[in-house]
Amino acid sequence: MIVGGNEMRTESEVLQQIKAFAMENDDIKVVAMNGSRVNPMVPEDSFKDYDLVFFVEKLEPYQSQKNWLTTFGDILILCEPEIDGLGEPLFADKEGYIFLVIFTDGIRMDIQLRPVSLLASYLKEDSLTKIIIDKEQRMPLKPVPNDSNYHVQRPSEELYQASCNEFWWQVLNVLKAYHRDELLVAVYYLNMTRSELIRMLSWQVGIETDFSLSLGKEHHLLQRYLPKKEWKKLLSSFDTTSRETLYESLLIIRTLFKEALRMVGNSLNYSVEDGELIVEKFLEAHCKNQNFK
Repeated sequence: MIVGGNEMRTESEVLQQIKAFAMENDDIKVVAMNGSRVNPMVPEDSFKDYDLVFFVEKLEPYQSQKNWLTTFGDILILCEPEIDGLGEPLFADKEGYIFLVIFTDGIRMDIQLRPVSLLASYLKEDSLTKIIIDKEQRMPLKPVPNDSNYHVQRPSEELYQASCNEFWWQVLNVLKAYHRDELLVAVYYLNMTRSELIRMLSWQVGIETDFSLSLGKEHHLLQRYLPKKEWKKLLSSFDTTSRETLYESLLIIRTLFKEALRMVGNSLNYSVEDGELIVEKFLEAHCKNQNFK
């Protein structure tokens, strides 16, 4: 595949570069790879990232001197989420660092740096791990990558109830913003209601599959397990191109949530309450005060 005038390297070529770099740097003790490259459940394509973890004696030299990244190619774009200020750091102080890099041939590497002292805890953290380099034979038995850490988990009743509560809370937020004609705010909260819907749908699929599988990043495999009609309704809830379609999307999300809620609640013997009564009382209270038109 040709990207930006450069021919994309093969996986064997990239792995050879990674291994050579690790062997040339004595303080890199272990190199692990996780993510889609080691997950047999993910179809092959050229977009698969190289999710790497370098276990090193000292993080600082790699953090401060970034030129070593060019060992793996010419950089197209580089992100450092630990210091960019756009969100919370991924790691506690001195427990890790990450570079997100895309090279000019289209190869992407997400390179974590972690202290080698935290190797054991990392292996418990991510079952989808393949060891590429282990210089000092710290792991006589190499882990076999599997996605069990990412399977849909059976919710406790407390988590189930918290999700229900969050859903109806955000529904009220959507309605408040909608009636104020604050459409960007309404869309923001609509997305939050949809997130709880997707959580409930994932539990529905989990029940149907005995909680034996992963739905992948951002639950994208829901498409594979939901009935076509239900999937199309879910997709239609992303239409917020007008005030009218936004409201219609909210109605669709509420309907899908109530259907999934009944299935999950009844299957797990958890209580199923009608949140529409909350909406009705909320709107009625504000209509009396003529805040809502």
